[in-house]
Amino acid sequence: SRNALIERTLHPMTDPLHDFSAFPCIAGLLLFAMELNSNTSLLFRVREDSSPLLLLIGLSLIFFIRYAHLQFASDDLDWMRGNPPTVFDQYRILPGLAFRALHCLAGVNPPAVLGLIFLFHAANALLVYGLSRSLVDSKIAGRAAVAVFAINPITLTTLTWFSCFSYLMGTTFALSSLIAFIRSRHSARPWFWLWGSIGFYVMALLSSHEVFFLPVIACILNWVWKPASWKYGLIYLAASSCCAALVHNYVYHFGQYGMDEGRILDFGFVKAFVSSILSFPICLGLAFPLSFLMRTSDFLIICFGEPARWALTLTVAFVGGMKLWSCRAPSRRLWIALTSICMALIAPYILRLYLMPEGVDYDPSYVLGGRIFYLAFVGISLAWGAIVERVWSMTTLKRRRFFSAVCLVAFLHALLFLYAPAD
Repeated sequence: SRNALIERTLHPMTDPLHDFSAFPCIAGLLLFAMELNSNTSLLFRVREDSSPLLLLIGLSLIFFIRYAHLQFASDDLDWMRGNPPTVFDQYRILPGLAFRALHCLAGVNPPAVLGLIFLFHAANALLVYGLSRSLVDSKIAGRAAVAVFAINPITLTTLTWFSCFSYLMGTTFALSSLIAFIRSRHSARPWFWLWGSIGFYVMALLSSHEVFFLPVIACILNWVWKPASWKYGLIYLAASSCCAALVHNYVYHFGQYGMDEGRILDFGFVKAFVSSILSFPICLGLAFPLSFLMRTSDFLIICFGEPARWALTLTVAFVGGMKLWSCRAPSRRLWIALTSICMALIAPYILRLYLMPEGVDYDPSYVLGGRIFYLAFVGISLAWGAIVERVWSMTTLKRRRFFSAVCLVAFLHALLFLYAPAD
Protein backbone atom coordinates (compact mmCIF):
# COMPACT_ATOMS: atom_id res chain seq x y z
CA SER A 1 0.00 0.00 0.00
CA ARG A 2 1.00 3.63 -0.39
CA ASN A 3 1.29 4.17 3.35
CA ALA A 4 3.47 1.06 3.70
CA LEU A 5 5.78 2.40 0.98
CA ILE A 6 5.99 5.75 2.76
CA GLU A 7 6.65 3.98 6.06
CA ARG A 8 9.70 2.22 4.61
CA THR A 9 11.17 5.58 3.55
CA LEU A 10 11.14 7.01 7.06
CA HIS A 11 14.07 6.73 9.41
CA PRO A 12 13.45 4.56 12.49
CA MET A 13 12.97 6.37 15.76
CA THR A 14 15.96 5.48 17.91
CA ASP A 15 15.43 7.80 20.85
CA PRO A 16 11.88 7.51 22.20
CA LEU A 17 12.50 9.80 25.15
CA HIS A 18 13.72 12.51 22.80
CA ASP A 19 10.73 11.97 20.53
CA PHE A 20 8.31 12.48 23.42
CA SER A 21 10.04 15.65 24.59
CA ALA A 22 7.50 17.81 22.77
CA PHE A 23 4.62 16.62 24.92
CA PRO A 24 5.63 18.41 28.16
CA CYS A 25 5.46 21.66 26.14
CA ILE A 26 1.94 20.79 25.00
CA ALA A 27 0.84 19.69 28.47
CA GLY A 28 2.15 22.96 29.86
CA LEU A 29 -0.70 24.79 28.12
CA LEU A 30 -3.16 23.29 30.58
CA LEU A 31 -1.01 24.17 33.57
CA PHE A 32 -0.42 27.83 32.82
CA ALA A 33 -3.30 29.08 30.63
CA MET A 34 -6.08 28.56 33.19
CA GLU A 35 -6.57 29.11 36.91
CA LEU A 36 -9.67 27.27 38.03
CA ASN A 37 -10.41 29.12 41.24
CA SER A 38 -10.85 32.56 39.70
CA ASN A 39 -13.84 34.12 37.97
CA THR A 40 -11.44 35.94 35.61
CA SER A 41 -9.78 32.76 34.38
CA LEU A 42 -10.04 31.60 30.79
CA LEU A 43 -11.75 28.35 31.79
CA PHE A 44 -14.43 30.18 33.76
CA ARG A 45 -15.25 32.45 30.84
CA VAL A 46 -15.33 29.55 28.37
CA ARG A 47 -17.67 27.53 30.61
CA GLU A 48 -19.84 30.61 31.07
CA ASP A 49 -20.32 30.86 27.30
CA SER A 50 -19.82 27.22 26.37
CA SER A 51 -22.82 26.56 24.07
CA PRO A 52 -22.08 29.29 21.46
CA LEU A 53 -18.38 28.44 21.53
CA LEU A 54 -19.06 24.74 20.97
CA LEU A 55 -21.32 25.66 18.05
CA LEU A 56 -18.63 27.83 16.46
CA ILE A 57 -15.94 25.19 16.93
CA GLY A 58 -18.34 22.61 15.50
CA LEU A 59 -18.86 24.76 12.39
CA SER A 60 -15.11 25.16 12.15
CA LEU A 61 -14.73 21.37 12.31
CA ILE A 62 -17.27 20.92 9.49
CA PHE A 63 -15.38 23.47 7.39
CA PHE A 64 -12.09 21.73 8.20
CA ILE A 65 -13.31 18.21 7.39
CA ARG A 66 -14.83 19.40 4.10
CA TYR A 67 -11.44 20.55 2.77
CA ALA A 68 -9.00 18.28 4.61
CA HIS A 69 -7.03 15.74 2.60
CA LEU A 70 -5.15 12.55 3.45
CA GLN A 71 -2.13 12.94 1.18
CA PHE A 72 1.43 13.72 2.25
CA ALA A 73 3.62 16.06 0.21
CA SER A 74 7.39 15.59 0.20
CA ASP A 75 7.94 18.26 2.84
CA ASP A 76 5.29 16.59 5.02
CA LEU A 77 7.34 13.40 4.97
CA ASP A 78 10.45 15.33 6.01
CA TRP A 79 8.56 16.82 8.93
CA MET A 80 7.36 13.36 9.96
CA ARG A 81 10.98 12.27 10.15
CA GLY A 82 11.67 15.22 12.42
CA ASN A 83 13.77 16.82 9.68
CA PRO A 84 12.60 20.31 8.63
CA PRO A 85 12.43 20.28 4.81
CA THR A 86 14.13 23.65 4.07
CA VAL A 87 16.88 25.75 5.62
CA PHE A 88 14.26 28.31 6.60
CA ASP A 89 12.53 25.68 8.76
CA GLN A 90 15.58 24.55 10.75
CA TYR A 91 14.73 26.73 13.72
CA ARG A 92 11.19 25.29 14.10
CA ILE A 93 12.40 22.90 16.78
CA LEU A 94 9.24 22.14 18.76
CA PRO A 95 7.02 21.38 15.72
CA GLY A 96 9.68 18.92 14.53
CA LEU A 97 9.68 17.21 17.92
CA ALA A 98 5.89 17.07 17.95
CA PHE A 99 5.82 15.43 14.52
CA ARG A 100 8.42 12.88 15.58
CA ALA A 101 6.47 12.10 18.74
CA LEU A 102 3.28 11.66 16.75
CA HIS A 103 5.06 9.36 14.32
CA CYS A 104 6.40 7.30 17.21
CA LEU A 105 2.85 6.90 18.50
CA ALA A 106 0.84 6.47 15.30
CA GLY A 107 3.28 6.02 12.42
CA VAL A 108 2.39 7.58 9.07
CA ASN A 109 -1.20 8.35 9.94
CA PRO A 110 -2.83 11.33 8.16
CA PRO A 111 -6.01 11.24 10.32
CA ALA A 112 -3.85 11.45 13.46
CA VAL A 113 -2.00 14.46 12.04
CA LEU A 114 -5.27 16.16 11.11
CA GLY A 115 -6.62 15.44 14.58
CA LEU A 116 -3.57 17.04 16.19
CA ILE A 117 -3.86 20.06 13.91
CA PHE A 118 -7.52 20.67 14.69
CA LEU A 119 -6.91 20.14 18.42
CA PHE A 120 -4.42 23.00 18.36
CA HIS A 121 -6.75 25.09 16.19
CA ALA A 122 -9.64 24.65 18.64
CA ALA A 123 -7.35 25.52 21.56
CA ASN A 124 -6.21 28.65 19.74
CA ALA A 125 -9.82 29.69 19.15
CA LEU A 126 -10.57 29.43 22.88
CA LEU A 127 -7.42 31.40 23.71
CA VAL A 128 -8.53 34.10 21.25
CA TYR A 129 -11.86 34.19 23.08
CA GLY A 130 -10.10 34.72 26.39
CA LEU A 131 -7.91 37.47 24.96
CA SER A 132 -10.91 39.20 23.40
CA ARG A 133 -12.84 39.10 26.67
CA SER A 134 -9.83 40.65 28.40
CA LEU A 135 -9.81 43.57 25.95
CA VAL A 136 -13.56 44.00 25.46
CA ASP A 137 -15.55 42.53 28.32
CA SER A 138 -18.35 41.31 26.08
CA LYS A 139 -19.50 37.84 25.12
CA ILE A 140 -20.56 39.12 21.69
CA ALA A 141 -17.05 40.42 21.01
CA GLY A 142 -15.53 37.11 22.12
CA ARG A 143 -17.90 35.05 19.98
CA ALA A 144 -17.30 37.22 16.93
CA ALA A 145 -13.53 36.97 17.42
CA VAL A 146 -13.76 33.17 17.62
CA ALA A 147 -15.95 33.06 14.50
CA VAL A 148 -13.48 35.13 12.48
CA PHE A 149 -10.49 33.15 13.70
CA ALA A 150 -11.90 29.62 13.63
CA ILE A 151 -14.05 29.76 10.46
CA ASN A 152 -11.67 31.47 8.07
CA PRO A 153 -11.26 30.49 4.39
CA ILE A 154 -8.10 32.61 4.11
CA THR A 155 -6.14 30.60 6.67
CA LEU A 156 -7.72 27.27 5.72
CA THR A 157 -4.46 26.13 4.10
CA THR A 158 -2.73 26.41 7.47
CA LEU A 159 -4.91 23.56 8.69
CA THR A 160 -4.97 21.35 5.61
CA TRP A 161 -1.27 21.55 4.77
CA PHE A 162 0.52 19.43 7.38
CA SER A 163 3.81 21.33 7.11
CA CYS A 164 2.11 24.50 8.35
CA PHE A 165 1.65 23.00 11.80
CA SER A 166 4.46 25.23 13.08
CA TYR A 167 2.19 28.26 12.59
CA LEU A 168 -0.48 26.67 14.77
CA MET A 169 1.94 25.63 17.50
CA GLY A 170 3.63 29.03 17.51
CA THR A 171 0.23 30.69 17.81
CA THR A 172 -0.78 28.41 20.69
CA PHE A 173 2.33 29.25 22.70
CA ALA A 174 2.07 32.96 21.82
CA LEU A 175 -1.54 33.20 22.97
CA SER A 176 -0.74 31.18 26.08
CA SER A 177 2.05 33.65 26.84
CA LEU A 178 -0.36 36.59 26.59
CA ILE A 179 -3.02 34.80 28.67
CA ALA A 180 -0.43 34.00 31.34
CA PHE A 181 0.70 37.65 31.31
CA ILE A 182 -2.92 38.71 31.80
CA ARG A 183 -3.26 36.27 34.71
CA SER A 184 -0.22 37.83 36.37
CA ARG A 185 -2.29 41.00 36.87
CA HIS A 186 -5.09 39.22 38.75
CA SER A 187 -3.44 36.28 40.48
CA ALA A 188 -2.13 36.02 43.99
CA ARG A 189 0.97 34.46 42.39
CA PRO A 190 1.96 37.13 39.81
CA TRP A 191 5.58 36.00 39.48
CA PHE A 192 4.52 32.43 38.70
CA TRP A 193 2.39 33.61 35.78
CA LEU A 194 4.89 36.23 34.65
CA TRP A 195 7.74 33.74 34.30
CA GLY A 196 5.33 31.22 32.85
CA SER A 197 4.46 33.81 30.22
CA ILE A 198 8.13 34.28 29.36
CA GLY A 199 8.56 30.51 29.14
CA PHE A 200 5.68 30.24 26.69
CA TYR A 201 7.22 33.05 24.64
CA VAL A 202 10.46 31.09 24.31
CA MET A 203 8.48 28.02 23.20
CA ALA A 204 6.69 30.20 20.64
CA LEU A 205 10.03 31.46 19.30
CA LEU A 206 11.21 27.86 18.89
CA SER A 207 8.07 27.15 16.86
CA SER A 208 7.66 30.16 14.58
CA HIS A 209 9.53 33.43 14.06
CA GLU A 210 6.25 35.31 13.47
CA VAL A 211 5.86 35.74 17.25
CA PHE A 212 9.05 37.80 17.55
CA PHE A 213 7.31 41.06 18.53
CA LEU A 214 5.02 39.47 21.12
CA PRO A 215 6.60 41.47 24.01
CA VAL A 216 5.38 44.62 22.26
CA ILE A 217 1.82 43.30 22.44
CA ALA A 218 2.21 42.54 26.16
CA CYS A 219 3.31 46.15 26.72
CA ILE A 220 0.30 47.36 24.73
CA LEU A 221 -2.04 45.28 26.88
CA ASN A 222 -0.33 46.60 29.99
CA TRP A 223 -0.92 50.16 28.72
CA VAL A 224 -4.61 49.58 27.94
CA TRP A 225 -5.59 48.38 31.40
CA LYS A 226 -5.90 50.78 34.26
CA PRO A 227 -3.97 50.96 36.49
CA ALA A 228 -1.01 49.85 34.40
CA SER A 229 1.39 47.49 36.17
CA TRP A 230 4.60 48.97 34.83
CA LYS A 231 6.78 46.94 37.17
CA TYR A 232 5.69 43.61 35.71
CA GLY A 233 5.46 45.08 32.23
CA LEU A 234 9.06 46.29 32.21
CA ILE A 235 10.34 43.04 33.73
CA TYR A 236 8.48 41.05 31.09
CA LEU A 237 9.79 43.29 28.29
CA ALA A 238 13.40 43.09 29.48
CA ALA A 239 13.41 39.32 30.11
CA SER A 240 11.55 38.40 26.93
CA SER A 241 13.73 40.72 24.83
CA CYS A 242 16.84 39.00 26.16
CA CYS A 243 15.33 35.61 25.32
CA ALA A 244 14.43 36.82 21.82
CA ALA A 245 17.96 38.11 21.25
CA LEU A 246 19.48 34.80 22.37
CA VAL A 247 17.14 32.75 20.17
CA HIS A 248 17.80 35.05 17.22
CA ASN A 249 21.57 34.81 17.58
CA TYR A 250 21.94 31.13 18.47
CA VAL A 251 18.93 29.44 16.83
CA TYR A 252 17.63 31.47 13.91
CA HIS A 253 20.91 32.41 12.18
CA PHE A 254 18.98 34.11 9.37
CA GLY A 255 22.17 35.78 8.15
CA GLN A 256 23.59 32.43 7.01
CA TYR A 257 20.68 32.06 4.57
CA GLY A 258 21.63 35.21 2.69
CA MET A 259 19.28 37.62 4.46
CA ASP A 260 20.85 41.06 4.58
CA GLU A 261 19.73 42.47 7.92
CA GLY A 262 21.69 45.65 7.18
CA ARG A 263 18.95 46.66 4.75
CA ILE A 264 16.83 47.59 7.76
CA LEU A 265 18.69 50.92 7.82
CA ASP A 266 17.90 51.68 4.15
CA PHE A 267 15.33 54.48 3.74
CA GLY A 268 13.58 52.75 0.84
CA PHE A 269 13.19 49.62 2.95
CA VAL A 270 11.78 51.63 5.86
CA LYS A 271 9.15 53.25 3.60
CA ALA A 272 8.05 49.93 2.13
CA PHE A 273 8.01 48.23 5.53
CA VAL A 274 6.02 50.96 7.29
CA SER A 275 3.47 51.25 4.50
CA SER A 276 3.02 47.47 4.50
CA ILE A 277 2.38 47.05 8.21
CA LEU A 278 0.01 50.05 8.18
CA SER A 279 -2.02 48.89 5.19
CA PHE A 280 -2.02 45.12 5.54
CA PRO A 281 -4.23 44.83 8.65
CA ILE A 282 -7.02 46.65 6.81
CA CYS A 283 -6.37 44.48 3.72
CA LEU A 284 -6.79 41.29 5.74
CA GLY A 285 -9.77 42.73 7.59
CA LEU A 286 -11.55 43.44 4.29
CA ALA A 287 -10.41 40.15 2.75
CA PHE A 288 -12.11 38.07 5.46
CA PRO A 289 -15.77 38.78 4.51
CA LEU A 290 -14.82 38.68 0.82
CA SER A 291 -13.33 35.20 1.28
CA PHE A 292 -16.84 33.74 1.70
CA LEU A 293 -17.86 35.14 -1.68
CA MET A 294 -14.70 34.88 -3.79
CA ARG A 295 -11.07 33.80 -3.70
CA THR A 296 -9.04 36.62 -2.20
CA SER A 297 -5.52 35.95 -3.56
CA ASP A 298 -5.90 38.50 -6.37
CA PHE A 299 -7.36 41.04 -3.95
CA LEU A 300 -4.39 40.69 -1.59
CA ILE A 301 -1.89 40.92 -4.46
CA ILE A 302 -3.47 44.20 -5.62
CA CYS A 303 -3.51 45.61 -2.07
CA PHE A 304 0.12 44.66 -1.47
CA GLY A 305 1.33 46.34 -4.67
CA GLU A 306 1.66 50.02 -5.44
CA PRO A 307 -0.16 52.39 -5.58
CA ALA A 308 -2.91 50.56 -3.68
CA ARG A 309 -0.65 49.97 -0.67
CA TRP A 310 0.15 53.65 -0.29
CA ALA A 311 -3.47 54.66 -0.87
CA LEU A 312 -4.56 52.33 1.91
CA THR A 313 -1.75 53.59 4.15
CA LEU A 314 -2.83 57.21 3.76
CA THR A 315 -6.48 56.26 4.21
CA VAL A 316 -5.75 54.37 7.41
CA ALA A 317 -3.62 57.22 8.76
CA PHE A 318 -6.21 59.92 7.96
CA VAL A 319 -9.44 58.12 8.84
CA GLY A 320 -7.90 56.43 11.87
CA GLY A 321 -6.51 59.72 13.13
CA MET A 322 -9.87 61.47 12.76
CA LYS A 323 -11.71 58.63 14.47
CA LEU A 324 -9.30 58.51 17.39
CA TRP A 325 -9.50 62.27 17.78
CA SER A 326 -13.30 62.18 18.07
CA CYS A 327 -13.79 59.16 20.35
CA ARG A 328 -13.57 59.04 24.14
CA ALA A 329 -10.41 58.12 26.01
CA PRO A 330 -11.28 54.45 26.85
CA SER A 331 -12.34 53.74 23.25
CA ARG A 332 -9.28 55.57 21.96
CA ARG A 333 -6.96 53.40 24.01
CA LEU A 334 -8.76 50.24 22.88
CA TRP A 335 -8.54 51.04 19.17
CA ILE A 336 -4.92 52.15 19.40
CA ALA A 337 -4.21 48.84 21.13
CA LEU A 338 -6.07 46.78 18.52
CA THR A 339 -4.35 48.55 15.64
CA SER A 340 -0.94 48.15 17.27
CA ILE A 341 -1.56 44.45 17.93
CA CYS A 342 -2.47 43.87 14.29
CA MET A 343 0.69 45.62 13.11
CA ALA A 344 2.93 43.84 15.62
CA LEU A 345 1.62 40.44 14.50
CA ILE A 346 2.08 41.07 10.76
CA ALA A 347 5.44 42.88 11.08
CA PRO A 348 7.75 39.81 11.43
CA TYR A 349 6.45 38.19 8.25
CA ILE A 350 6.68 41.46 6.29
CA LEU A 351 10.19 41.96 7.65
CA ARG A 352 11.31 38.51 6.54
CA LEU A 353 9.62 38.97 3.15
CA TYR A 354 11.59 42.14 2.42
CA LEU A 355 14.86 40.64 3.67
CA MET A 356 14.73 37.50 1.54
CA PRO A 357 18.08 36.88 -0.20
CA GLU A 358 18.59 37.84 -3.83
CA GLY A 359 17.62 35.12 -6.25
CA VAL A 360 14.68 33.94 -4.11
CA ASP A 361 11.69 34.86 -6.25
CA TYR A 362 8.43 33.39 -4.99
CA ASP A 363 5.21 33.79 -6.92
CA PRO A 364 3.02 36.50 -5.29
CA SER A 365 0.16 34.02 -4.86
CA TYR A 366 2.53 31.84 -2.81
CA VAL A 367 4.00 34.71 -0.81
CA LEU A 368 0.55 36.02 0.08
CA GLY A 369 -0.95 32.60 0.74
CA GLY A 370 -3.34 32.58 3.65
CA ARG A 371 -1.36 30.01 5.63
CA ILE A 372 1.20 32.60 6.75
CA PHE A 373 -1.50 34.93 8.09
CA TYR A 374 -2.71 32.49 10.74
CA LEU A 375 -1.12 34.36 13.65
CA ALA A 376 -1.86 37.76 12.09
CA PHE A 377 -5.56 36.89 12.11
CA VAL A 378 -5.48 36.89 15.90
CA GLY A 379 -5.29 40.67 15.73
CA ILE A 380 -7.84 40.86 12.91
CA SER A 381 -10.20 38.66 14.92
CA LEU A 382 -9.90 40.88 17.98
CA ALA A 383 -10.63 43.97 15.88
CA TRP A 384 -13.64 42.35 14.18
CA GLY A 385 -14.90 41.27 17.60
CA ALA A 386 -14.81 44.86 18.86
CA ILE A 387 -16.52 46.13 15.68
CA VAL A 388 -19.30 43.52 15.81
CA GLU A 389 -19.87 44.22 19.51
CA ARG A 390 -20.29 47.94 18.78
CA VAL A 391 -22.65 47.38 15.83
CA TRP A 392 -24.58 44.64 17.65
CA SER A 393 -25.31 46.91 20.60
CA MET A 394 -26.82 49.56 18.29
CA THR A 395 -29.04 47.30 16.15
CA THR A 396 -32.53 45.93 16.65
CA LEU A 397 -33.42 42.27 17.10
CA LYS A 398 -34.79 42.10 13.55
CA ARG A 399 -31.53 43.34 12.06
CA ARG A 400 -29.52 40.96 14.21
CA ARG A 401 -31.50 38.02 12.84
CA PHE A 402 -31.01 39.26 9.28
CA PHE A 403 -27.27 39.63 9.85
CA SER A 404 -27.07 36.10 11.30
CA ALA A 405 -28.95 34.70 8.28
CA VAL A 406 -26.56 36.46 5.87
CA CYS A 407 -23.57 34.98 7.72
CA LEU A 408 -25.08 31.49 7.53
CA VAL A 409 -25.69 31.79 3.76
CA ALA A 410 -22.12 33.03 3.21
CA PHE A 411 -20.76 30.14 5.25
CA LEU A 412 -22.76 27.59 3.24
CA HIS A 413 -21.63 29.17 -0.03
CA ALA A 414 -17.96 28.89 0.94
CA LEU A 415 -18.48 25.40 2.37
CA LEU A 416 -20.25 23.89 -0.62
CA PHE A 417 -19.17 25.77 -3.73
CA LEU A 418 -16.18 28.07 -3.41
CA TYR A 419 -13.16 26.01 -2.41
CA ALA A 420 -11.77 22.54 -3.03
CA PRO A 421 -9.45 20.30 -0.95
CA ALA A 422 -6.61 21.02 -3.39
CA ASP A 423 -6.75 24.70 -2.39
